[in-house]
Amino acid sequence: MNAIDITTMFSTWHIIRAAGLTAYLLLFIISACGLLISLKLLPPAYRSPAMAIHKTASISCVVFTVLHALVLLVDEYAQFSLADLLIPFWADDYGIELVTGILAIYSLLLITIFAIPAIMKKVGNNVWRKAHYLALPGFWLALHHGVMAGTDTNAVGVMALYIVTGTVMTVLCGLKAGRILMKGRQTHEYSPCRR
Repeated sequence: MNAIDITTMFSTWHIIRAAGLTAYLLLFIISACGLLISLKLLPPAYRSPAMAIHKTASISCVVFTVLHALVLLVDEYAQFSLADLLIPFWADDYGIELVTGILAIYSLLLITIFAIPAIMKKVGNNVWRKAHYLALPGFWLALHHGVMAGTDTNAVGVMALYIVTGTVMTVLCGLKAGRILMKGRQTHEYSPCRR
């Protein structure tokens, strides 16, 4: 019986893309669930399961993002250094598409750190909530990174993934912005300090 050589089945490119796309899809799930919960678009019975998905997907997203970066470090074709993957504009041969990926990772890590219960308790709910606002720019940075840096962006399935997730997030972000604007307008109109 012949042994299966896994290195001939999967290249580092396959692992990089699979980890990157998985991390992106998990980031979409995190962001969409967070917006659905905050906008109260889900029936009450679904809010608790959505929060569980939000939390679990967050941890999984960090794992796949780290895997994506670690395999990039050992990939012989890309030849990234640790500084290339941690410092925006450090890598000479790559432009904004790498920078948006780095910034997306930083936003994800910062939100994850603030979500650790001991840190959340120490900084308070107000700081935690403000740190959570980094999630939306982080999503859009990750989408840009995937579209521009992804070598398989032209594949029908990958492009469909980006179009569908981008469209859903555009609608949810528009709803969130509308709610914020309406809330601000109502607060201003009914302010007791207003003459």
